[in-house]
Amino acid sequence: MYIITPILLMVLPSLWVRFFVLHPNISFSSKKRAFFLSPLYLGLGVLLDVFIVGQYLAVFYLLTYVIKSGVAMTLFMGFLGAVQGIVIFDGFLLKKTGMRLEVGYLRLAKDVKCFWDSGKERGFFLFMPLIAAALLCQSFSLAYLMPSPIYPLHFLAIFCGLGGLALLVVACVPSRHHYHLLPIGLIHERWFLRKLFRHTDGKKSPFDNREVFGSRTQVAETVSEKYPLLKLTKGFSGRRAVDIDVSDKPNVVLIFLESFRAKNLGCMGCDLGLTPNFDHLAQNGVFYKNFYSNSVKTSRCTLASLFGVPSDVDGSGLTRHIDYPLISLADLMKQAGYYTGYMHNGALKFEGQRAFFKRHGYQTVIGKDEIVRHCPNAPETSWGVHDEYMMRYGLHWIDRVAPTDRPLFLTLFTITNHHPWKLPTGLMDQPRLNHKTAFERYRQTYQYTDSCLGLLTEGMKAIGKHRNTLYVILGDHGHPMGEHRKNFNQQRGLFDEQIHVPLLIYGEGRTAGQVIETPASQLDLIPTFMDLFNLETINHNMGSSLLRESDERMIFFHNPYMHQFFGARKGDYKCIYLKSLGEVKLYNLEKDPNERTNIASQHPELVQEFLKNLSDYEKGMQLCYEKSCIAPPKAPLIIASGDDIAARIRIF
Repeated sequence: MYIITPILLMVLPSLWVRFFVLHPNISFSSKKRAFFLSPLYLGLGVLLDVFIVGQYLAVFYLLTYVIKSGVAMTLFMGFLGAVQGIVIFDGFLLKKTGMRLEVGYLRLAKDVKCFWDSGKERGFFLFMPLIAAALLCQSFSLAYLMPSPIYPLHFLAIFCGLGGLALLVVACVPSRHHYHLLPIGLIHERWFLRKLFRHTDGKKSPFDNREVFGSRTQVAETVSEKYPLLKLTKGFSGRRAVDIDVSDKPNVVLIFLESFRAKNLGCMGCDLGLTPNFDHLAQNGVFYKNFYSNSVKTSRCTLASLFGVPSDVDGSGLTRHIDYPLISLADLMKQAGYYTGYMHNGALKFEGQRAFFKRHGYQTVIGKDEIVRHCPNAPETSWGVHDEYMMRYGLHWIDRVAPTDRPLFLTLFTITNHHPWKLPTGLMDQPRLNHKTAFERYRQTYQYTDSCLGLLTEGMKAIGKHRNTLYVILGDHGHPMGEHRKNFNQQRGLFDEQIHVPLLIYGEGRTAGQVIETPASQLDLIPTFMDLFNLETINHNMGSSLLRESDERMIFFHNPYMHQFFGARKGDYKCIYLKSLGEVKLYNLEKDPNERTNIASQHPELVQEFLKNLSDYEKGMQLCYEKSCIAPPKAPLIIASGDDIAARIRIF
């Protein structure tokens, strides 16, 4: 009994998550299967929880054996506090958002202040008292165990028995149930083991697949076998479908609109009247109707848009890529004679943005702190100041601060249209946030962001810069609003409401009203800029110029969270592959724009084509990031003359 009681106390947090969060989310195909399997799964889940606690105790006894003092208790309490915090937070995260606490999230721990408003709306602060109570239980347990340690053989027998059972569970239970069956500790252990022992078939390089890694419009030469994506682009082929006059080198303002999905645009048929400013510009601009983000998180979409390569298919964010060798759109625009600036109304410490963008081609990087100094009374959320204040500061910077001896390439990122969708105080009454009111809140901040777009363009007219500016406007990603399985959390899938975003290129007197139907993605931005400004340059982008006509091609997207989603669209067909479940979904977007009817069984050859390309896409990007083979350690610049490729690269 002396061992059972402490283990039960230590496993209490996991059991709370098991009974109230994990197990209720396991779905069975029928009531009959639920009747027989639900008790079995619950029992197996509890044993898995005990198995994880057994691992913690092994660490504890190892510490007491090595250190042989009360220091072991202190060290283990710190370790156990972190572990129990993860277990309880994982339960809250799954309860409130439908997502587990995956390894990639742990990198965001230092940015926790930015999540305060979103966490407060979802009640995450409640998990703190639970962690305190859990630690109290652990203290009593360890104090009880210290004078009477378990005999090593008995402990080893318990540990090995539960470990063998855990392996049996993982092997025998259908993979679709793993997400809500496995303890978070076991999920993290499995992730690390897969990373450690991942094997990539070396018989055929995934980069040989030109459907995935080749451009239909670039005339290019390979630079190095070591860097399969690196190439020298000498020009573009295909008939021009879009003509934009940039002969006078206008200023370029690239605007990313937070969570700005295409579905609610007036020019896409939405009758809510949310986007009068965007719709007005679209009447005389080039509007890409079937444009897609390449993932579901801003930092991943940033990598695709500004660097021409997808983000890591395994993980998150800019933080891990701060010193990664990449060639950015800002690098290329500097070569074209532009002064480059990046402006965001959020905290630049989030995911290390300031260091990242300074490292990758932006000469001026401006964030919330600079905007607040200029507008000290600007209201803000934990994510940043509201969009209108960034637009006002941006106008001030363009008019009074920016260099005048060169044209400007300025990248703007908005933030207000981010969960929990808060407007500036007093602007409009907002209901308390829940699933019933989520779209109402989102609709209001979506409309507000459009009004701030109008504020920028009208302000540019007032300072005399509008006619000499080319605007490139797009959504970073979309956001679900309950369209599929009452999903209000962007990280759970690849449906169009999550990744179908607008792209608009507008310049007064430079563009005519055009609507382009061809599917495209954020990977196509860099080659489009290169084609537009006639840049003959070294690059590693994977896209095609959107100014040219090309043969029908696939565009790709992925979502590494939850079940690891990979997707592609070709023509009217869109495929979504749930890797961890082995499920394939195929939709005809022309006949089924809401993605309700899975027709994968009707088109087996098309499905196999999609799956082959998606497999190469995943393997190729894993190799790129694990082996650092996108670009050399220091990004190359191009010397303007000479035909020899080697002579054209200058390392800085």
